[in-house]
Amino acid sequence: MPQYALLCGAVSPALKLLGLPALPPPQRAAWSRATTAFALFQALGGYGYSFLFSHTHNDYALIFICGAAALGIAFIADLVVSRIGAARAVSA
Repeated sequence: MPQYALLCGAVSPALKLLGLPALPPPQRAAWSRATTAFALFQALGGYGYSFLFSHTHNDYALIFICGAAALGIAFIADLVVSRIGAARAVSA
């Protein structure tokens, strides 16, 4: 089973690289920066959760609370943005 996880993890960046040459140069540069930023923050998040897990003596509760808080914040942000968009559509 671990080989499948490795394969899935390797396919994701490879698919991005296959589509990159089809983009015009300005979009290619933006896509490259966005992908690098995503990878950086993904790694920082992984290290942060690992640090949190090891310092709570292998207790998952705080990690689940962080995940629930992130989902709640994302939901509220989505509601706010959709209402702003709806208000702009009505006034336009």
